[in-house]
Amino acid sequence: MAEIEAKYLGPDSAMFFTNFSLKTVGQSAVVYTTYENNCGVIPDQFPSFTELFTGGAVRGWECWQIPSTDADSLLLLLDETFGFGFGDTKVWFNLK
Repeated sequence: MAEIEAKYLGPDSAMFFTNFSLKTVGQSAVVYTTYENNCGVIPDQFPSFTELFTGGAVRGWECWQIPSTDADSLLLLLDETFGFGFGDTKVWFNLK
């Protein structure tokens, strides 16, 4: 599980689709998604579909079922295709 906070700093507003945009990848180089590798009911779950205006933020927990061998190397991948509209790049984050 990871607690995530996202703040929108762009102009106007944007939609954030976590079910499709938040993924994890570990040393096995396999992508884990919240819809294929979910953990069931999650308390205070990160919103899955949210419109944010400039300065708006969302916070919550997300969970992916992964093999224990990937746990220490796991990175969070924000796939901009369904996220805040970052373009054609992928944004990677370390998980603590």
